[in-house]
Amino acid sequence: MKNKKGLELALSTVIVVVIVILVLVGIVYVLTNGFQSFRKVTTPYLESNEALAVKQACTLSCQNQDKVSFCKSYDWTDNAGKATQLNCPEVYTVYDLQACSAISCT
Repeated sequence: MKNKKGLELALSTVIVVVIVILVLVGIVYVLTNGFQSFRKVTTPYLESNEALAVKQACTLSCQNQDKVSFCKSYDWTDNAGKATQLNCPEVYTVYDLQACSAISCT
């Protein structure tokens, strides 16, 4: 029992080796398009927040009769992941909302 330092050294070495292996696995995951699969998983949640914010902005613009904000193009990502820009009348069409009769973007 006098020789505990050898065991402590071995245990700390094992812990460091495990941490290094985990870091290397993480680096390999990132370099082999790991972010693509991560993005596919998180995109629906992020898009729903983005879409909700744009929908709310359009609703408030209609209520306040703010033509500048209502006719402005907003960044939008569709379900296929394609980025585009839509103005509020187009957002209303996507959500099947009643059109804003107070403002015309023509």
